[in-house]
Amino acid sequence: KVEKVKSMRISGDMEVQYNLGGMDMAMSADYEGAFRETQDRGPVGSMKVNTRMEGAGGDMDQSLEVFVYTEGNRIYARLPGDGRWVYREFDPGEMWGGIGQDPLSVNPQGIMMTLQVAKSLELVEEGEQYAVFSFRIDPEKVVTEDTLAKFQEALAQFGGKNLDQEEIRESLSEIIEMMKFTMKVDRDSQLPLELTQETTGNLLDVMVRLVPEAGMASGGSIGMRMTFRFSDYGADFPVDRPQGIENATPM
Repeated sequence: KVEKVKSMRISGDMEVQYNLGGMDMAMSADYEGAFRETQDRGPVGSMKVNTRMEGAGGDMDQSLEVFVYTEGNRIYARLPGDGRWVYREFDPGEMWGGIGQDPLSVNPQGIMMTLQVAKSLELVEEGEQYAVFSFRIDPEKVVTEDTLAKFQEALAQFGGKNLDQEEIRESLSEIIEMMKFTMKVDRDSQLPLELTQETTGNLLDVMVRLVPEAGMASGGSIGMRMTFRFSDYGADFPVDRPQGIENATPM
């Protein structure tokens, strides 16, 4: 059993590789954040994300920094360039695999719960203070009727194909089965130290079926890898409320 954590820090990186219409592109990101319970604001968190895009012979090379802050049921983001703050509301209770609707919804309790919905769980490395597990998620345990309804609603908002729930279930299950997870766990506390998620299939094949109007051409490929590292559990550090978020506008 994982005890509730009052504070922690997160760092990590992500890489997405594209081949669209014969053109190779890559997006990478580094992120670091801090999260804690507070007496006056409840759970709060902040994260800085640096992203880079490369490809098309240098024509698409660019980088930007995004700062994100969450408090209550709102996630705030400071826009690059003009520095304006925008926000959207989310349900902190909506979790899947410890990673919910936004990067700040990551928590150790949710991450360890992935082991309860895992299949093909395998111990791949162990030391005196840690153990490393490799596994995949069982789609039947995480794709619920509520999940299907919300995904169907999201597809409609983003111009996706009008699919029935059974077609959506098949597509979501295919995406989930492409994902391979590796988790490093501390033996004493049973808290996660590192979580890596990577694709072992072509995401584009499914995305084209779901959102054909997005202009994505079949025949290409999309693959990704994402790593979270966790530290400073229970440490005492501040997570300050950024100046300017009181003037934030809805996304």
